[in-house]
Amino acid sequence: MNEMKLLIVDDDHFSLRLISEHLSRQGFAHVTGVLGAAQALELLHRPDRQPDVILCDLNMPDVDGIQFIEALGKTMWDGSLILLTGENSRLLDAATQLARTLGIHVVGTLGKPIDPKLLRELLDQYEPRSYPYVESARNEDGYAAGELADAIEQGQLVLHYQPQVRVSDGVPTSIECLVRWRHPQDGLVYPDQFIPLAEENELIDALTECVVRLAMDQTRSWRESGIHLPVAINLSMNTLQREDAVEWLVGMLEDGGQRPQDVIWEVTESRFMHSLPRTLSNLARLSLKKCGLSIDDFGTGHSSLTQLRDLPFAELKIDRSFVHEGSNDAVRHAIVSASASMARSLGMHCIAEGVETLDDWRFVQALGCTHAQGWVVARPMPAMAIPSWLERWSREFSQIRSKVEGN
Repeated sequence: MNEMKLLIVDDDHFSLRLISEHLSRQGFAHVTGVLGAAQALELLHRPDRQPDVILCDLNMPDVDGIQFIEALGKTMWDGSLILLTGENSRLLDAATQLARTLGIHVVGTLGKPIDPKLLRELLDQYEPRSYPYVESARNEDGYAAGELADAIEQGQLVLHYQPQVRVSDGVPTSIECLVRWRHPQDGLVYPDQFIPLAEENELIDALTECVVRLAMDQTRSWRESGIHLPVAINLSMNTLQREDAVEWLVGMLEDGGQRPQDVIWEVTESRFMHSLPRTLSNLARLSLKKCGLSIDDFGTGHSSLTQLRDLPFAELKIDRSFVHEGSNDAVRHAIVSASASMARSLGMHCIAEGVETLDDWRFVQALGCTHAQGWVVARPMPAMAIPSWLERWSREFSQIRSKVEGN
């Protein structure tokens, strides 16, 4: 019997019973069904009843599925979500994006009536969260600037790393640095909860310096053990407003024993319109210094074509919201296809973020994305895990290729 704990949230007695029977026949021993979101939220306050996966209908009276997702984002629950609905796919996309914005892992979505085979395939994709620390509480009141300043000063920031690989042959090409705050009470806090705080309180440069120096120390250690891969580091638009930004950033690389071409600066394009002349100047000078430049989260901003025209990027990273499960959606298919084609025409690498399943891999490969990043390749990991991942990745890629070509 499967020991995964499942919670079904639906307002319809018949639907609850039908889904429960499907799951029981498939060997799931711990299935709970509740009528409506209110009962589900009450249950989530009981530590002994925490489900691994919640299957939630969107169209419910009183508290609907969207409201339930918002409430779920304020809890300490760290499981995974499957969304159920008879509504249109665009509504499902909106609900999925909302959940992910709130830090909730969405396994996938299913239309109603439920197809038992598709339901089982989604549940087979579930993996328990395997972070080295407890995932952070989604702090409703947020953190204070002084608390973050102390964290930077006291060395509470840590880096996890996620590799990027070439789609054609699986060769690793770079490793992205992902900053986390190891909070003494809340566990591992993710950047969406403290980067805006840093930008709003003039802490972003101190945070950036901490990240760059940690990354340079780690890169030097990898190089000494024979690992030679560029590192990708996220760069705030606020930092790019400094007159001495280029000298400051390149100076830190040199202090860490790295060449500018060993680093790729990733900048989120949704913020480019702020002080564009200064941004253009600093990015152009970083390019002259031979730093790599990547336009991150492409497609989520307001003036993407202008940025591609005016700014010297070598990479375009398609946001995961367009990639994951994009093969099942005509709109996302069109966006990824157009982005990959545009990158190819401009001589840029096109990195697909959020490649979490074999279907995602097939999707980005078919549309011409040159590189992939996501859980199919590797989850974010501590630095010490990178060497062992590199040792086994070629075997894992062979299996991915075999499965992709075999279907």
